[in-house]
Amino acid sequence: MKKHVAIVAGGDPFHLPQLSNYPLIDTWIGCDYGAYLLVEAGLPVDIAIGDFDSVTPAQLAVIKKEAASVQAFPVEKDKSDLELAIDVVQTLNVASLTLFGVTGGRLDHELSNIFLMERLKKAGLPITIIDEHHQIDLFLPGVHVIKDDKVFQNYSFLALSDTVEGVTLENAYYPLTDATITRGDSLTLSNKKVKDDLILTFRQGVLLVIRTDLT
Repeated sequence: MKKHVAIVAGGDPFHLPQLSNYPLIDTWIGCDYGAYLLVEAGLPVDIAIGDFDSVTPAQLAVIKKEAASVQAFPVEKDKSDLELAIDVVQTLNVASLTLFGVTGGRLDHELSNIFLMERLKKAGLPITIIDEHHQIDLFLPGVHVIKDDKVFQNYSFLALSDTVEGVTLENAYYPLTDATITRGDSLTLSNKKVKDDLILTFRQGVLLVIRTDLT
């Protein structure tokens, strides 16, 4: 059976949503301090991974006690703790991957994590980033039904590639028909659905869809 996997990184805990609100996730991976955050949330730590340079000795002892598996790495390495965790995920039979704790801290890390989504999506790994106020999804060309969301009601559609062509958006307050979006355009910021699910279609490019509960 395919697993619904979540990675909790060691970002600012104030930007985390209530992790217990995601009951479909059946495998929890904690990166560095993220493993301790899982323990504090009362959730299982199936795998703890990283160099653990962001935890105290006492916190590390708790992680080692609670985690089913601990994979420790040196501080000086060629991959981030998050990439090490993703390497593990790619060995599993994964239905979906959700990343928590990867936004709201250092801007360079946050952008790197968002850019990482494209490589993983092209490798066939469904991936979503969620924090307290946002959900970020990345889409490749095709027809996509964006299900109604009772929490994140505002939608922005941002070109990650130079251009995204043939963009059609149905059931939106600001609909689009065969439009071209250029990276940096503000045309597709702050949209809403008007009924049912949003239907997004495009034929070329890479598109980020950012949902938020902020106005």
